[in-house]
Amino acid sequence: MATDDQIMKELGELLGEHPKVSRLESAIGKLKEDVEAQRALNDLNRHLQAVTEKEMSGQPIEVADKRKLQELQTAVVHNLVLQEFQLAQMDYVDL
Repeated sequence: MATDDQIMKELGELLGEHPKVSRLESAIGKLKEDVEAQRALNDLNRHLQAVTEKEMSGQPIEVADKRKLQELQTAVVHNLVLQEFQLAQMDYVDL
């Protein structure tokens, strides 16, 4: 009977050979090399955090904040590297 460690090792090896894993690793590599994609994602995350903090403290969310959030979301959505990464990530999670 196989031990838990043996099963996990074999499962890890099988996952490592799967094309969805390779696709995710490739997408991660492209994301690491694309400064613009990283900046777009970081800017969006920072602004989301700032808006969330305002909301939690009862401060109003200004129209300018909403516009900037929309602009940052659009930049992320239209970035091809981030699109590829998101699709690869979803495929990997489905696996």
